[in-house]
Amino acid sequence: MKKSILMLAAAFAVTAGLTACGGAAKSGNDSAKEESSNLDTRQEMMMKSFEKETEKLNEQLPMELNDGLKMQKVELKDGYFVYYCTYPSGQDFEIVDDPATKKSIISSIGAPTLNRLKELNLGIRYVYTEEGTSNEQVITITPEEL
Repeated sequence: MKKSILMLAAAFAVTAGLTACGGAAKSGNDSAKEESSNLDTRQEMMMKSFEKETEKLNEQLPMELNDGLKMQKVELKDGYFVYYCTYPSGQDFEIVDDPATKKSIISSIGAPTLNRLKELNLGIRYVYTEEGTSNEQVITITPEEL
């Protein structure tokens, strides 16, 4: 029996709450810095804060979410807030990339985080990899879908 990863909405809710907090670390993400060059001053400040919060969250990872699903890393990359997760090899996980899953993810995001993503024109991407393999499945929510 396949385990559906519709629980990823809960995973996002956990990390969205963490990214809504402040951080104090320096980010070294070049693609996020390139993205910020197209922003106005206020948006640049928001992006820098988001980068710091991302770094702070990464200091707490990896984090076990449930049923062996682990969040390994998050980053701002190519206009997306990207979550990298792994699941145990040999378990039959089903990554459901459909409108209902995307709607569930979006509804689980706190309003402050959702507003920041929209203002910075960032989407969300989940990258799921089976441990010990290169089997990868992706769910992408574009900025327009937010």
